[in-house]
Amino acid sequence: MNRPLPQTNKSLTKGFTLIEIFVTISLVAILLALMIPFAKRTLASSRSTASASNLRQIGAALLLYASENENRLPRSDAPGNWYFNIDSYLGGSSAKPWDPSTWNRVFICPARKLTDHTEEIPYTYAAHPLLVPSIASRPSISLASVARPSEVMIVADAIQRDNTRRSSHSTLATISGPSGPIHLEGDPSKAKEPIATGPDVDPDNAANIRYRHNGAANILFVDGHVERLRKGEIKEANIRLNY
Repeated sequence: MNRPLPQTNKSLTKGFTLIEIFVTISLVAILLALMIPFAKRTLASSRSTASASNLRQIGAALLLYASENENRLPRSDAPGNWYFNIDSYLGGSSAKPWDPSTWNRVFICPARKLTDHTEEIPYTYAAHPLLVPSIASRPSISLASVARPSEVMIVADAIQRDNTRRSSHSTLATISGPSGPIHLEGDPSKAKEPIATGPDVDPDNAANIRYRHNGAANILFVDGHVERLRKGEIKEANIRLNY
């Protein structure tokens, strides 16, 4: 006797409709649109944290250098700039400073904008031009002479120059505040006023601070601590040594 074939459950074999596929694609697109900005912010935050860590290491190396050199900070003129003078304290080798294989990445901000360096050192931090002088006529500075070490900056994120190495200047020589250029004495009555913030673009030949961390810059202070400061938050008192 012939038995009837079992009936197939159509609800189990039915495929996705076009509407269901479009809804699924739309949901995936929405999720991606939400996740991409979050991923970018997370990456930027991690780079800023890594940059701050670099600066803390640089601060420790500067203090170690001073402890072995009559409490004086390194210079940035001949026979080498301040990077090479403290490189050995950071595990680097300054024997061949222009050899790319010896570049110490502690001096390179992970959030730098220009990375097509091919010839020389792409260092992206710069120092206070009076604390780490690059002009022979300026004296070396003793740490004891800095009256406000927790307020005075010594190294910061800096603009990358318009050349093949994409490196910053070694010092922040073109910073200016309400009392004038950074190398002048400041007026204590203007201590709480913000310094000038421009230019703030790569590449540029200015020896200035670069606010590359979502509108903020990482700043190392003489006492070794690091702060992430936005435009307008760096004050006249942070760059003056005379009070």
